[in-house]
Amino acid sequence: MLNFRTIVLEDKPLFDRFVKSRNGACDCFLYWYCWGSENNILMAEDELAVYLLGGNAAGSFYCMIPFLKSGVWSAGAYRETVLKAFDRAGNRKENFKLWIPEAVKDQLETDFAGSVQIEEDRDSFEYIYETSAMIALDGHDYRGKRNRIRSFLRRFPDVEYKSYDDGDLASCLEVYEAWYKDKKAGIGEDIKETRMRVLECYAVRRALEACTKVGAKGCVIFDKGRPVGFSIASKCNGSDMVSVHFEKCIPEYRDMYAWLAHEFLLREWSDAAYVNREEDMGDQGLRTSKLSWLPCRFNKIYMGRLL
Repeated sequence: MLNFRTIVLEDKPLFDRFVKSRNGACDCFLYWYCWGSENNILMAEDELAVYLLGGNAAGSFYCMIPFLKSGVWSAGAYRETVLKAFDRAGNRKENFKLWIPEAVKDQLETDFAGSVQIEEDRDSFEYIYETSAMIALDGHDYRGKRNRIRSFLRRFPDVEYKSYDDGDLASCLEVYEAWYKDKKAGIGEDIKETRMRVLECYAVRRALEACTKVGAKGCVIFDKGRPVGFSIASKCNGSDMVSVHFEKCIPEYRDMYAWLAHEFLLREWSDAAYVNREEDMGDQGLRTSKLSWLPCRFNKIYMGRLL
């Protein structure tokens, strides 16, 4: 049986060796490391693959389709590895979901030969953009972004950009606390949303603490010495894509987001061909915002169930 355990920083060389590009945020070690806080996601390894398994207090599990190791791309490999994870999750089909990136969907369907049900999960689609377009902001379609940035800078002419280092942890957590309090007031008694925000709180701290250690990059924004925003991103393994994991501003600076997204890419990631701004989780406000940046494509995510 697979031995699942907490993801630790020392696992990064393992990821770098075996986790190859599927064109999504899931290719980034920092993505799994930060969201694995509080044992929300566990990992295992054997001679075939690297496995990632999530769960909740109700006993439900979701399995990221395993990352097969070099030389294991034989017919049926996905079936063999998924069933190993299924065994670890208790062999209860009703409580076991598969998280399937578009890049492996066809092979998974072939390996399971009619014994898996797969459906699109639109709320989990990842938004992919051309970095150069988000930096240049040329043309009529980006006029709104240019206007928003100019308006923000007129209102806050003293904002200062700083590349993140370990000494900025407290400043970024101060921003997140202000953002979280505002968000929490708006969600009321929604238990699912509250749980997600609690997990995000742990994930943000973990990501910021690990940022410089894993080769990620971040920034923190100050206005007259006060921290008012931050962003953090990392490169996807084996690709020319960067994934933006977190982007937060304090409530009074909501108009900063367009400027922050543009400035972060310009100063830190101009050498990346593409940027993945991750999913919208079904939030209509987030969806509108992400679509307004004109994605060049989506990394489609599917959910599967064993039959």
